[in-house]
Amino acid sequence: MTADDYAVCIRGVTKTFSGHTAVDDLNLAIPRGSVYGFIGPNGSGKTTTLRMVMRILHPDRGEIEVLGQTGQKAASDRVGYLPEERGLYKEMKVRDILRFYAELKGMRRSGPAIDLWLERMGLSDWRDKKIQALSKGMAQKVQFISAVVANPELVLLDEPFSGLDPVNVVALREAVLDLRRQGTTIMMGKLLGLVGISITLAAVYLGGAYWAALHYGFDQFLAPYVLFWFLVYLVFAVLMYGALFIAVGAACTDLRETQNMLWPVMVVAMLPMFVWLNVAKEPNSSFSTIASFVPTATPMLMLVRLAVPPGIAWWQPALGVLGVLALTLVLVYAAGRIFRVGILLQGKGASPRDLVRWVIRG
Repeated sequence: MTADDYAVCIRGVTKTFSGHTAVDDLNLAIPRGSVYGFIGPNGSGKTTTLRMVMRILHPDRGEIEVLGQTGQKAASDRVGYLPEERGLYKEMKVRDILRFYAELKGMRRSGPAIDLWLERMGLSDWRDKKIQALSKGMAQKVQFISAVVANPELVLLDEPFSGLDPVNVVALREAVLDLRRQGTTIMMGKLLGLVGISITLAAVYLGGAYWAALHYGFDQFLAPYVLFWFLVYLVFAVLMYGALFIAVGAACTDLRETQNMLWPVMVVAMLPMFVWLNVAKEPNSSFSTIASFVPTATPMLMLVRLAVPPGIAWWQPALGVLGVLALTLVLVYAAGRIFRVGILLQGKGASPRDLVRWVIRG
């Protein structure tokens, strides 16, 4: 591929802050028309890199080429940016602020494009409302539209799904894929970070544990099928509890509400820790078997039963996975209904009783 085939080329870029190196000798080439995601823990330099691509920050060393151009204002009118820290003028109306951002990028007749995006993101009825009247998720969608309404060739999205319920995550994902089909290059910060980081950490810990077992002669106690089921349940546990937190978080409008609503969820998540020792002592008892099929406890308790000799029949962990998957789908569905009914229509938070009513009655 030639240099013209790349939307972004980063060559030997380093950025430090007060002696701390945020980005160290980064080399990266992103092809045009691709969706490119950054995965990594907090502080690994993802947002700093996006800001350097946007020329908000300047590298201490190295060169960044954007859409074939270098320099302080390279391709600025051809790039859309959704920053990590959201910023909209709260006193402006939705349509006015989108027209303002479009004109900043040189788009003079933006009305049809704005109306199209508002309809697509389910915001047509809010076009004449002030930003301060919107929920967090709705404001997030307006911010996304502001980044793409001028048809940029390159879009930088920093945590684009933050604050969105599962239904709107799907809508935003489809919008991103459509942009790619139109030839737009997408860079995303922290895309799929939760599952990706969990699997990476698990691989590190499992690798270390396996090496230690071999070194000290305990490898006969590490059955390969237990490791297999551990990885399977790790992925499903992250998805299930992620969906559970999303379902509760979709109804919260501030930090205090979030704390009050999350403590029952934390109790549910911790319950398996109080009974795992009893399950380990009698893995095939009626209590252990029943408890391990409760979806919120399955990832931990089923693994305990698998690990204690003589183990359990293969169909039990397989059936447990189906239970966890079913609960995950239910939670995603519930989160969508909670957000649409409780937030979009009523514009306020909710009690646990409200959540149940919104899920059942819609």
